[in-house]
Amino acid sequence: PLLIVLVVALLIIGLIVMFYGREIGGGMEIVSLARDLTKFQNETIPALERDFPFDAALPPLFDEDLFQRYCRVRDTVGRQLQPALPRIQGLIRERDEGKPNARAAFRGLNDVGPQLRVMLATYGTSLRANQMSPDLFQYAASQSWGAAALAYDRKDPKSVGLFQEMVVRAHEWMGGETEQDVDTFVKNVYDEVEPHLILANPYETWDMIVGSWTEWTNVPEAFVVDILARFDPADLQKQLPQAE
Repeated sequence: PLLIVLVVALLIIGLIVMFYGREIGGGMEIVSLARDLTKFQNETIPALERDFPFDAALPPLFDEDLFQRYCRVRDTVGRQLQPALPRIQGLIRERDEGKPNARAAFRGLNDVGPQLRVMLATYGTSLRANQMSPDLFQYAASQSWGAAALAYDRKDPKSVGLFQEMVVRAHEWMGGETEQDVDTFVKNVYDEVEPHLILANPYETWDMIVGSWTEWTNVPEAFVVDILARFDPADLQKQLPQAE
């Protein structure tokens, strides 16, 4: 399962690539996106891993400094998603309803392709500015969502309200077709992050997150960044036509 089942509607790059890639063929934007993914995979990620190494066996302490850097990355990239989301959601609904054709897909990707490329570049730049590798970002995301899920089990009002709001958003994003109770949603979140969860004190970690609540929740699209960051660019790259 993905980090959050309901956010399937917002797996932006993955959905467009898997649903429309072969239909679009060698359109300029999809070829450009393939080129940018190749560069991100072959140049950006190795450079970030070299300069900001992350050892999963000896991960850093998830403290306020790391949490704030993680928040800055996801907020910066999340803002890049804002202009593209309405069109992307429309494409997803059209696909689910069996309406799109190659021409519509090509037009849709031309609409959002440049923004997706900017988003990818922004992700790399923001990671470097905040001294993070993609693995470190995903580690921070897992600790944050794990702490939130554990707080939900304790019926913490902040966590309960957060997850309730996200289920409502998912219902809206999916055009009113997605029905999922909050308990199941939280369980899916926890099951996904649990293998990566290393919290010395979940209570203190949650208190730290609540103390920076605005930083974690002020950009709604930032939640989507946590999902997109789990995609392996190499897997997406295989679905795209390659530039000569």
